[in-house]
This record gives sequence, C-alpha cells and structure tokens, in this order.
Amino acid sequence: MANVAPVSHGTAAAHSNPEAARKWYKRFSGIRKRLIYGQLYKPLKSDDSIRLLRLEPGKGDDPIVCTLQPTGLRGNHQPYEALSYVWGSRNSFGEITCNKQKIIIGKNLRHALHRLRKPGSPRMIWVDALCINQDDPRERGHQVRQMHFIYKKAAKVLVWLGKDHYGEAHDAFSTICSIANTCNVKKWIPRPATFRETTRGTLPPDTPEPPPLDSPLWEAVQSLFYNEWFVRMWVIQEITLASSADMIWGDCEIDWKWVGISVDHIRQDTKLHALLDSRNLQNAYFMHYICGQNLDRNPNSQPFLHLLDWARSFDVSDPKDKIYGLLGFPTKYTSLEKGSVFLEPDYTLDIHEIYTEVAYKIIQQDSTLDLLSFVTHDHKSILPSGELQFEFPSWVPDWSQKIALPYMPFVDLRDATKALEACIKACLKKGDGPRTVATTITAGRCEHGWIIRNEERHLADFAAFLLELDPDWLKDSWPEESEYLTELAEDIGNADRSKEALWRYTCYRTPFFTKKGKLGIGPGAMQDGDLICVLFGSQVPFVIRTEGDHYRFIGECYVGDIMEGEAIDMWEAGSEEVVEKVFEMR
Repeated sequence: MANVAPVSHGTAAAHSNPEAARKWYKRFSGIRKRLIYGQLYKPLKSDDSIRLLRLEPGKGDDPIVCTLQPTGLRGNHQPYEALSYVWGSRNSFGEITCNKQKIIIGKNLRHALHRLRKPGSPRMIWVDALCINQDDPRERGHQVRQMHFIYKKAAKVLVWLGKDHYGEAHDAFSTICSIANTCNVKKWIPRPATFRETTRGTLPPDTPEPPPLDSPLWEAVQSLFYNEWFVRMWVIQEITLASSADMIWGDCEIDWKWVGISVDHIRQDTKLHALLDSRNLQNAYFMHYICGQNLDRNPNSQPFLHLLDWARSFDVSDPKDKIYGLLGFPTKYTSLEKGSVFLEPDYTLDIHEIYTEVAYKIIQQDSTLDLLSFVTHDHKSILPSGELQFEFPSWVPDWSQKIALPYMPFVDLRDATKALEACIKACLKKGDGPRTVATTITAGRCEHGWIIRNEERHLADFAAFLLELDPDWLKDSWPEESEYLTELAEDIGNADRSKEALWRYTCYRTPFFTKKGKLGIGPGAMQDGDLICVLFGSQVPFVIRTEGDHYRFIGECYVGDIMEGEAIDMWEAGSEEVVEKVFEMR
C-alpha cells in the first residue's frame, strides 16, 4: 500500500527514527481511513479515466505542492510523463501538500518529486502511489487493467533510481556510454551514447573505450545494477511499454536504451559477465530483451507462461502482483486495444484462486501441458515427516516461489560434485559410459538451455570440467576411455561451459535410476517408489506419486530413452510395458 495519510499542519515533515515513524503513522492511519477517500480521492467517472499529478514549480527547499487531476486516456488526452520508482521503506516518510491538504508519502517518492519538479512551470506526472486510491481494491484492479495504456501513452517514462549518496552516478553512466558506443560501431547505430548532468548538460563518456577490469569505475557500475529498482516486479511493464525512458540517479540522467545495449554486451563478454553478474543484471537483460520483441505487433513471440517464469526473479509486496504485474503485455489470446486482458485483476480474490485460475487458462488456451514444467517441488518442499508440503494443487505453479539458483560467480559446485560422484559411481555399476552421464546430468541441454546439438563438444566440456575438479577422476572412472577423453578435453573442451550447464540443471535436482536401470535426473523431492509417466500434451516425462485414489504431481524429469520418444513408440506398437491410464492429479 502507498504510505499516504493526512497529517496536521503542526506535524514534523519526516521521522528518521523508525519507531517514532511507526507511532506517527499509526496515529494518523485512522484519520486516513475516514478522510482520505473523500478529500483526496473522488471516484473516477469512466472506464478510461485516470488521475494525473500536477506537480507545481518550486526551487530548493520550497514545499512540494501538487494536485490530482482526472483525465481520460482516449482521444487527445493531456500530455504527461509516468514515474517508475521503488516505494522504499514503509518506516521512512516525507510530507507534501496535495489537493491543499498535507499528506505523508514514502521518502523515496518525495525525493523523486523534489528532483523532478521544474523551477518555473508545472509538470504533469502519473505516479501509482498517489494517482491510484490504494485503499480501494476495486479501483486498484481497474487501474491495473489500464497499466498498458498508462505507460504506453506517456510522453516519457522517468525512472527514479534514488539519490546519488556516494557520487557514483557520473562514473556509472559514463562507463555505460563507453560500452554502448563500442557496440554502436559494430551495430551501426548512428547516434553516440551520452548522458546528462543537471549542472553541466549533455556529456560524452569520459573515455571512448570501456575501462580495464581492474578499474574502480566498475564498482560504480555494480552499484547501478545493485539498485532495488531492478528487482521490482512492476518495472518490467513500466520500462518495456515506454516509448522512451530516462533513468535518473541523483543529478545524472541516461537514456534506458544505452543501459540495455550495455547489458547485452556485458552478458556476451565472459570476464565482464563474471565481474558484474547478479540477479539484477539478469533482470535488466530480460527487460532489454522484451523491449526488442515489440509485443504489440508480435503478441505470439512470448507466451504469457514464459513471461511468468522469467518474472520469478522480481519482487512483489503482494503475491497477486506476480500475475497482475504482467497483464499489461498483449498475448496470443487477448487484445488490450479491444479491452480484453488475460485475466481480470481482482484484489478481493484469494491467491490460491488466482494461481489456480491462471493455470487452468494457460492449459486451455495453449492446449498443451507445458505449464507443468514450471512446477517446482524440490528438497525444500519436504516436511520433517518426509511428506511433501503443498501450498497449491500439486500441478499448479507457485509463481511467488523464486527459483533459488545461485549466479555463476557465487556457484558452489560441491553439491553438483556430490551428485556427479554419486551418479558416476552408480553408472559404473550399471555399465553406463561418460556420454550417458554427460548428457543426462544436464537434462540433455547445453549451457544456454538449448537441446544438445554437438554431443562431441558437450562431452569434451564435461571431461574438461572433471579434469579441473580432479585429474584422476576420468582415469579412475573410465580407464579405457580416459586417454581419449583427456585429449578431447584439451582439444575442444571448455570447463566453463560445462559449469554453466551443470549450474542450470543439477541445482536442487537429483539423479535416479528406474527399475529397468535407466539413468535420469529429476526434482529434488523425488522418493523411491515414485512413478514416471508421459502425459499426452506434454513434451517431457513427469514424476508423479500415488496418494490414495489419486496422484500428486512432483515435477518434470529427464530420462534419455524416454526423451527420444521410446515410450510413445512402445505405446504405438502396443507394448505391454507401457500402460495407458487416466490420472486424477490433485
């Protein structure tokens, strides 16, 4: 909820003491409930109505004064800019005057309004915390439905990253521009990247080339990507729907385009990626990628299911917003221009109802069971009793659950090594060779997540990784093939590629053998006696568990022969080893 409340004229503007702030906020919360809707917010008159914030001019320590003005989004609407920011701590407040009454708002928002107001003319801005009555769930739902148009029709989106407390913004934006200009030479983008400072105007980067890796300038870039803005769920549509966007950090500004181009370059540069990789950087790349998809013209390019999965690493204060925060994107089966959305946002519904309805809609619309591959039941789902804990129906993905994979610079491969060691020992007993282990342990995928096309290179990478872990491992595990594997690793192997693939596919998964001796890898919550089935409408096999007269869904798995269509071939041939059955999944 927005930290908005009426305050008396004699109350201090802000509290730095958290306990005092809480008491102060609690004192006035009752007044807020009684007065704020009637005095600050009046019901919006039409479906396309929104409120805009008219930010009055001011300088220095002048009080921040604004008014809320209703407007329509259809036709020739009033020009405005939209603010994208982080609400910040609920224990840190500031005071402004809105509609002639003093209210308290989050301090970070107050800093943004102070920075953005003009000295001589008003500025029209859309700000979610002020322009939406956050205490009215029906209005919240209605305005969420308008987000696509609010950000798309804004003249510009202003991204507020906060105050530049340590004077890093100049160095960070200058370095970003030097990276972008290096890319521009290759991509034939005519305009060179620049940034702006309030006192000096438009500036080129300090150096034409990115600094060396040991330069302290990279610390400023790290600080940029550590900003909380890069993990806030709502910013995905706020930045990707914008016709143009500026990122503002203290007194410095930069076009979002240059940040996106530089992130793309950083991900392709192995050393830079290792230096700067983080959840925030991955999120920045995701937003840059979506910006280039032009979803309005190509709504089929990214299914809603994939958007949900990619957005798992973003944070929300309300788990319902894991769904509602993406409704601004067009999909194959919706037309935002015609008023249809994937799901009607309704904040009065329970989270279980929302996630289950989303699962039903995705399966019905896509006519596949691809959704099941996004269900995660790992070892953390197991209760001390050994039973699985289910917050939702076992086949419904919990989109509020983060996929807790470590990022590459911080990967501790000891867990992967233990899984490998157990897998290799078991394979030796079964007589499986290194190719089987190399392919299965990464679920038949390479480091980029694609299906393995070059098995020889994948084997070479795997051998190079094993040699890096322990030079004797190949010789001890496969003595007859160790010489060939060593030569292959030295010739074309790359241990880092194998590490990346192992990181993706062994974290929180477990290797297993079927009763027929087939090697596979599956969810961490697997147990002895679980069943492997191929469900019609799915592309991968799944692990299920018998529970009374029904089944529980555990997760997808990889078993080489099944992935290659052996089970379907056996079913089509009428084999007695494959049984066709109807499963009731709960």
